[in-house]
Amino acid sequence: MNDFMLLCNATNIASGLKHGTLTRESVLLKNPDVIIIAEMGGFGKEERKVWNTYEGMEAVNNNKVFLISSETACSPTPANFASALKDVYRFISE
Repeated sequence: MNDFMLLCNATNIASGLKHGTLTRESVLLKNPDVIIIAEMGGFGKEERKVWNTYEGMEAVNNNKVFLISSETACSPTPANFASALKDVYRFISE
């Protein structure tokens, strides 16, 4: 995901993360403009519902919490990469 964001001239709040994962609290503190969630079956839809409850966040206030296809975003083929890059660009620039 970081590569997609860099190619779209966006800043990833997870850039520089050496190990571990981002906690929900750390994301809330960084208050991102956009949140992109991989679908991962039904998990992504549920996660999107949770994020949309945080009404003070920029991404939520601006209706910029998006789902991206796990197939394209997480499978490193040239066609999938191009498709996911197009989606990320659309999410960021909407």
